[in-house]
Amino acid sequence: MIEEGGELAYLHKLTTYDRFLYTDDPILFFYNTDLQCKKDRGLKVDEPSVVLYVDQSMAPFVLQGPDDDMTMNTLFHWTSLSITQGRMKYGRRAAAVMGTWKFNALVYLVPE
Repeated sequence: MIEEGGELAYLHKLTTYDRFLYTDDPILFFYNTDLQCKKDRGLKVDEPSVVLYVDQSMAPFVLQGPDDDMTMNTLFHWTSLSITQGRMKYGRRAAAVMGTWKFNALVYLVPE
């Protein structure tokens, strides 16, 4: 699936591009073939899934199956939006999400 020529082979390109743009919040993708792991997390075993863990204190963000668009541009947008919502900090990624993608936010500035 993520190997050369696979359906999600662009994930390496996506992480490289993301690391170049957002050095303070790099992302990583891990390929998991354990079907029991998918079952334990309530995912459909026969459909591709992307699960993003932003913080251990919150539920992961999930894209799954044919109903969710898993193209590179969509995953890049979805990842940035999810990290911005999950981390609640203003930085380069949050500025891009708010400015480029017109995501509404309330920014509270503190002395630090």
